[in-house]
Amino acid sequence: MAVRSNCSCGGEVLGIEVIGLLEADEMIALMNECYAKFDFRHAAWNFRRSSLSGMSVASFRKIASAGAIFAEKRGPDAKTAMLVNTDAEVALFRAFAHSVADISQTKFAAFRSEQEMEDWLAG
Repeated sequence: MAVRSNCSCGGEVLGIEVIGLLEADEMIALMNECYAKFDFRHAAWNFRRSSLSGMSVASFRKIASAGAIFAEKRGPDAKTAMLVNTDAEVALFRAFAHSVADISQTKFAAFRSEQEMEDWLAG
């Protein structure tokens, strides 16, 4: 299945749901499309209906650089949360956050619980 997405904004939070197999270039295209449409501070990516098997550690810096373009628009203390299905996906996003800390000012976290993700974004 090709990747599909839905993005909407409520308050300071942009929500992006991803459906299908996601690869780095598609994630960058989604950022460029959705981030440009809305004024927001925080992003909540929902990967529960997608597969992240197309992502690679080699693409982390490319993805972070694409997102950093929107840093000024998002403002200080911007957060990006990922809602995922497995502990392995949580670990993947922790590795992402750690490996791009020198390029991105955004705080990143991954969650398996929607409530925990919402609480983190609101805090």
